[in-house]
Amino acid sequence: MALSFGKLAKAASSLLVNPLFVNAYVEKLNGRVCSVNWGDDINDHFIRLLSGREVEIYFDTPVAMALKRPNFLCIGSTLNYLTTPQTIVWGAGVIDDTLDLRAQPARVTAVRGPLTRDFLLARGIDCPEVYGDPALLIPYFYKPAPAERGPGRKMGIVPHYKDQTSPIFAAIRRAHPELEFIDIANYGTWTDFIDRVSACDVVFSSSLHGLIVAEAFGIPNQWVKITDNVLGQGFKFRDFFASVGKPVTAPIELDDNWDPRAFLAAQTWRPGRINLEKLLAACPFEIREPIRHEHPLDL
Repeated sequence: MALSFGKLAKAASSLLVNPLFVNAYVEKLNGRVCSVNWGDDINDHFIRLLSGREVEIYFDTPVAMALKRPNFLCIGSTLNYLTTPQTIVWGAGVIDDTLDLRAQPARVTAVRGPLTRDFLLARGIDCPEVYGDPALLIPYFYKPAPAERGPGRKMGIVPHYKDQTSPIFAAIRRAHPELEFIDIANYGTWTDFIDRVSACDVVFSSSLHGLIVAEAFGIPNQWVKITDNVLGQGFKFRDFFASVGKPVTAPIELDDNWDPRAFLAAQTWRPGRINLEKLLAACPFEIREPIRHEHPLDL
């Protein structure tokens, strides 16, 4: 379908503010991000904060595409689907190693984890040994609101947005009303989601970025499986856990007999280990936001 003159003019005018063209699954309405999936949406929110620049979604900017402007893959399992010959990769990952790439990227400065690096090296694509989902960097720049603490330990569950309407998840909520449901789709402001995760003593999640935020803020967390709706046979989860030095290979599958308190009783969780200085140094655009806080993974 041909674009109207008004849409083309708007797209062209956006180039005048020198935006970053980010390649991500982000939906916008009247210039504002629609709350669909926090792990995708922060490609606008967090990258805008880091860079101090406007963010435009590359495939929604036809003039940038026509001019073959450089674009960035940063946060998400997007390497299989969104790469272009002009793409610079910083922290993105592969969702499924049985799928190929849409195109070979121009440059890779960092990837989510070593499994993604192996995937790229097998295809002759140069990839440095620099790992980390950029969402791991959030604690440097944002401090969560103080949490209200009641009696007992607070347990949160973050289902993947494709799991939220499943009968299995509904049954889990009925069986375990003590679990606080943290919505990764309708999350309010992007920092509200961080506040809710960081207020927990433990987080169970079938969404990768529920686990990443918990890990970043030093919150004990457990990968869980609720349905078969999450794509990739767990590749992105194993890739992330390998990046923080954890040999996690499979999730806990949830049913009505699952007891979330068993995780607390086992006390086997330990913080991950990753060199975030290397990830920061690999950023291919200028980070203008100053580091404001200590990071739990640095301590």
